[in-house]
Amino acid sequence: MKYIHDLGEQGKINSDKLKGNAKVVYLWKRYRRVAAIAASIAGIVAIGLSTLVNSLAPRPKDSKITDLVAYIDQVKRDVTTQIDTAIKKTKPFRIDIPVKYNGTGFLLTQGFNDHKTRMW
Repeated sequence: MKYIHDLGEQGKINSDKLKGNAKVVYLWKRYRRVAAIAASIAGIVAIGLSTLVNSLAPRPKDSKITDLVAYIDQVKRDVTTQIDTAIKKTKPFRIDIPVKYNGTGFLLTQGFNDHKTRMW
């Protein structure tokens, strides 16, 4: 096959140039086995390395983790109660600002037709 391909490149035999998606199909058919082998090796290496790292990594002590989780939960409860008591103690403040009315005071609402006061 390679010999025929070389003859086609040299111009000794007539071979049509590949167009469009034919190049992709040709390359896929030619290198399908190589791609499958490479993907298999990569998968095996990835699983092997993950297993090796997992087995050699130091394990944390369970009692320390349990104590840490309990401490964090206690801190959350303390902060929540402090926030709740602070909210209950504070009073909403009100600032009285003098309001100056300006304009006609006419309000259009849904159900009134133009300037008439009867409903539609």
